[in-house]
Amino acid sequence: MILSFNKYFKFLRLSILTKEIITKTRGFRMPFAQSFLSFKFSTLKFKLFALSFKLLPFCFLLSALSLTTYAQDTQFSQYYAAPLYLNPAFAGATHESRAMFNNRYQWVNLPKPFITYAASLDHNFEKFRSGVGLMAMLDKAGAGALKSASISGMYSFRVNLSNKLVFRPGIQFGYVSRSIDYYNLTFGSQIDGVPGIPYDVAGKSSNINYFDFGAGFLFYNNKFWMGMASSHINQPDQSLNTGGNKLPIKTTLHGGIKFFLKEGVHKKKYGEQKERSISPTFVYKHQEHFDQLDLGLYLCYEPVVTGLWYRGIPFKRYNQENFNHDAVVVMVGVRTDRWGIGYSYDLTISSLTATTSAGAHEFSLSYVFKTRKIVRRKDMVIPCPKF
Repeated sequence: MILSFNKYFKFLRLSILTKEIITKTRGFRMPFAQSFLSFKFSTLKFKLFALSFKLLPFCFLLSALSLTTYAQDTQFSQYYAAPLYLNPAFAGATHESRAMFNNRYQWVNLPKPFITYAASLDHNFEKFRSGVGLMAMLDKAGAGALKSASISGMYSFRVNLSNKLVFRPGIQFGYVSRSIDYYNLTFGSQIDGVPGIPYDVAGKSSNINYFDFGAGFLFYNNKFWMGMASSHINQPDQSLNTGGNKLPIKTTLHGGIKFFLKEGVHKKKYGEQKERSISPTFVYKHQEHFDQLDLGLYLCYEPVVTGLWYRGIPFKRYNQENFNHDAVVVMVGVRTDRWGIGYSYDLTISSLTATTSAGAHEFSLSYVFKTRKIVRRKDMVIPCPKF
């Protein structure tokens, strides 16, 4: 299939971004089996120009179906707006119940961008020092031919180590369904004028289902937090092909500290001052041979929350040509006692370039349900940014 694909590009001048990490449907940058193709069309006829764009989704899906493909993990730039995805220990970590929604559009310059949806709900059982959470996700790659849908349940437990420190472990149990619709793809035989799907892929399995397990923990007080999570502990086989493509364990380390500024003049309910703070944060992710670092800060001037951070590891190269730079992310959000909304944009700074990919847009929405309990200021709460 790859030979047939190359045959129909012999008239194109290819500029191949080799060893560029293209995951992101996903998450952090990891090399796919094939690299992203950037075409120089200045000397080509319009017909070839249009044809090449139709085949872009197929290029990505060739990588997804390859036996040598590495795993893809969805990534949210607003990681604290999707806390259950970041670490199952966040389940029920607040005093009130929450509902959250996240939507990410990545590489919008492609004919069909990569789109991710996530919806989650968590609740705190104060009497049992426990929290539970539920999260559903849907991920569409390219033309929508490759899809991944999952549902996960989380449980966490609070352990008060002292009056100034809390330890919170958490576990996650999920069920994942991946599928591909070959009829959404354009194959070489179709370009030749032969209708239908090539015989060598038409009879193969188009979906796979598997269980996925994870775990994590948090240490925190009212000013700092530190956590670690491991995903895909059971290393499930996610191959849509002949099997043997295990999903590597992903390890995430995250943390931050909150510095409170001079309190505002206007007060909220229960006599509390509106928050004024700066929170430097980091998220480091490692999966098999590849890693990524998000480093930046949030500024809260309630009700407005802004953020700026860098994604990549500037001192590390995966090859001689490409530094491990990915994106600069800017974010703005508004929060009230109950509602929170956020928007962020990923400006691509890798060799993929912002012009080629047009970056990524991300939206978040959250709602905190009313409770009869009045949370006292001295109660221990995780100080990480929320909006």
